Amino acid sequence: MIKFTFRRATNIEESLVKNHIRVEFGNKATQIFFQKKLWIKDGKIIEVFLVHERLNDVMEEINENIYFAGIPIGSLWKNEFQLEIEGSLLILPYTEKIIKVKTNQFLYGKNIFVENIEPIKFNFNKGDCLIITGKNSLHFGIGKAEIGSEEIGNVPSNTILIKGLKNKPLDRGWYLRKGN
Repeated sequence: MIKFTFRRATNIEESLVKNHIRVEFGNKATQIFFQKKLWIKDGKIIEVFLVHERLNDVMEEINENIYFAGIPIGSLWKNEFQLEIEGSLLILPYTEKIIKVKTNQFLYGKNIFVENIEPIKFNFNKGDCLIITGKNSLHFGIGKAEIGSEEIGNVPSNTILIKGLKNKPLDRGWYLRKGN
């Protein structure tokens, strides 16, 4: 049995998460924290949850055997925050950093190629986090840009824009692949 604890985020952890969201997606995206508190589930992976502040006192009173509360928004790895599927869904209405793909490939942990994206109306750099949507603006997940927006028109159509990751929860298909 894996041992874990569910606790309020430290000031340092909270700062890491909020700064990541602000830097990657803009000040407007930090609205997801309005009336919410960050909680941490320590275990094999350090998971970050967003919990409505009305539950905060109740959770602190219970203080043990809490397995899950709120919305899992990402995880912490060596003092870095990684936004994951549900966190990117919360940010979706507050950012322009959205790539719309023409195919469903990303849902299968596969790469997104330049030829498979709709025209982009914003600038981004290599390494930036981008939210991925599909037809009808269906939320697929999140990924990091392998090239900047200024390069898109100057590279072969089979150039990878976003690398698919089969073993990290960055796309909705991960739930099916991992049986979660």
